[in-house]
Amino acid sequence: KRKDGSFIPYDNEIAKLSSQKETYADSVEARRKQTAYRANELLAATEKLMTLNVGNIEELQELGLSFVGILDTSDVAAIGHSFGGATVIHASNLRPSYFTCCIAHDPACDWCPNETRKLLFAKDKFEDSV
Repeated sequence: KRKDGSFIPYDNEIAKLSSQKETYADSVEARRKQTAYRANELLAATEKLMTLNVGNIEELQELGLSFVGILDTSDVAAIGHSFGGATVIHASNLRPSYFTCCIAHDPACDWCPNETRKLLFAKDKFEDSV
């Protein structure tokens, strides 16, 4: 209930999503695609930060800001929890030279794309995997 006495309308769309028939395998595959997408976003952001250490961009110059020579790009950590943990594991696997360490707290390893997930576990653990 709002302060003015009116009510916030219930959004039925979210409830519809949870009622859709989706198999576990479909759900996991969707999460793996999201993890891959998020890892690529993280890598793109990391690349941009690394370039800011080498050269400034016009928008920052106009504001009198510069990160040139200030950022320590030789010591970059990738840190994430749960979905973020899976994201940083995958990003670290894709570009190991970008990161000095990867800290994944309680990562959703099942959501790592196959190429990364298979590096984390012994082959015999994957025999009956989705």
